[in-house]
Amino acid sequence: MLKENLEQAICKGTRSQEGIKTAAIRYRFNEIIYDIHNNRALTLKPQVNVKIDRLCPKSKDRIKTFLQTREANIIEVSPFADLSFGIRKIDSGDGPLHIEVTGDKFHKIPWILTAIILEAACGWSFEGVEETGWIPTKKRPRRVKDCGLFYEDKKVVAIMYRVPSYNDCEKILVKWLESNGRQIVVEYRPAGHSDGRSRLGYRYFIDYVMFSPRWVKQKAVDVLASPAQEFGRKYELTLAQTKERLVHQ
Repeated sequence: MLKENLEQAICKGTRSQEGIKTAAIRYRFNEIIYDIHNNRALTLKPQVNVKIDRLCPKSKDRIKTFLQTREANIIEVSPFADLSFGIRKIDSGDGPLHIEVTGDKFHKIPWILTAIILEAACGWSFEGVEETGWIPTKKRPRRVKDCGLFYEDKKVVAIMYRVPSYNDCEKILVKWLESNGRQIVVEYRPAGHSDGRSRLGYRYFIDYVMFSPRWVKQKAVDVLASPAQEFGRKYELTLAQTKERLVHQ
């Protein structure tokens, strides 16, 4: 029965929202496929055939566990914080920092990504969200709701909060508290089709643009380049692509 269920899953694949639905599950399945192939127990043409008797008990148990749990919710895909998201693409050319991110939390991901970049670039510590914060202005401090605070040597040095937007994008503003004129603007919007589950298992593709000094952009590219490569290698390879690679080895 294990053999039949596994062969059916391999044939089913990831098309039309069938088979392996999420990116993390797809990664787990691809690992299993490679393991079976390396044990010379997998034939893909002219039809799928798995020689179960060639596999060790550990491999069989891993397959059984995968088939039983593939519908479970996957929470660990990202190396950042406790939020499931992935860096798909970084544009390191001229102009503002442009990143394509994938995940299920449309508003939360840009917030966390901004915190990650500024912690690395400025040496700050992001201490989460406060219900109320105060921004210095030329006349008097202005009150804002749901703001993020950045600390340096236990002192609040910058505040992050959302600002109204009048087009199809959302905006985040990061403002230095001791300098009225120093700030960073982030814009984000859904990229392409807003329901990408049939492709990557996530609800949103997000276009993230940060308008910042060049040194902040460069630090962001340095910090995020490796996670982006790792995410692409692990989670964006479809089952069909994996099978194609194995067939042509």
